[in-house]
Amino acid sequence: MHESCLSSSGWSGSQPSDAAGGGVARRLTAGLSEPSTPCLSPDGKRLYATADDHGEHPLFAIDVASGTVTKLVGDGTVDAYSMSHGRILLARDDLKHPADLYALDAGAATGQVRQVTHFNAGDLANAKEGDWEFFTFKGWNGETVQG
Repeated sequence: MHESCLSSSGWSGSQPSDAAGGGVARRLTAGLSEPSTPCLSPDGKRLYATADDHGEHPLFAIDVASGTVTKLVGDGTVDAYSMSHGRILLARDDLKHPADLYALDAGAATGQVRQVTHFNAGDLANAKEGDWEFFTFKGWNGETVQG
């Protein structure tokens, strides 16, 4: 793990904010639901974090200056990631595939990941999985329920 990444124990109970140089503190993760595993880029310009998003747990990049949030890797769950030398190595799974490792340029736009491992490719070649679909409905007191 890169030295600017916070452990999950250092994250609980607080949210990252930008108060560098005596500025006003502001929450950088305000647009994310249940953010976790924060990691600051070596140049301090981006904060990376995973967060819940409609039944998935993608990796996001937050521009520290503007607060703009960009989803870098979606379509499933990013279980863990690590940064080194301008690259991000991440473990990702979804409802049809167990976790494999993927690489991403830390400065890349969304969707530019390269699969590094194929641990279960042989077993999955003959597997038949059904498709899934995210849905919501109104529950008690008009609250949105996700499924």
